[in-house]
Amino acid sequence: MSVEEKCSAHQRRRRALSVDEQCQLLARHGIKFEQCCREDAKHFLKDNTYFFKLKAFDNNFVRDDKGTYLNLDFAYLKDLSTIDFEFRVLILRMTGDIEHALRVRFNNLLSQVNEDGYQVIRDYEDEQAKYYEKNGRIYDSDSCYQQSVYTKGMIDKFLKDKPV
Repeated sequence: MSVEEKCSAHQRRRRALSVDEQCQLLARHGIKFEQCCREDAKHFLKDNTYFFKLKAFDNNFVRDDKGTYLNLDFAYLKDLSTIDFEFRVLILRMTGDIEHALRVRFNNLLSQVNEDGYQVIRDYEDEQAKYYEKNGRIYDSDSCYQQSVYTKGMIDKFLKDKPV
């Protein structure tokens, strides 16, 4: 393909499809609207997901030689989309719970040792500075800590003397 053809192909961008047109395209690909009527499908596409995410789930279904889906109803895609959403919610909740449990455990461990939490951070920053210098870079602890939205408030409060 020549450069002109590539540029021409790039300029022929697809326009955004309305929800009606998305359902029509799905139907042309052999997706049926029997177990989930077209109106419910439109509402689902409009209010719960987006076309490309839903369309990705169709890769799990069989097509004939012409690329038309065999026995694929929109309801199946809707179910997979719903399962995907619920699974992501579960995973996010679990990771939040795990993070919280690890932080509690970390804080409990810190409280059981007779260690200067301020010195721990100073030692860490010294080691980081040596590592960066060895690799031809400069370690700036203040800017490193402030890059995170999670730590910025605490760092602003304790910037000069940071505890673990």
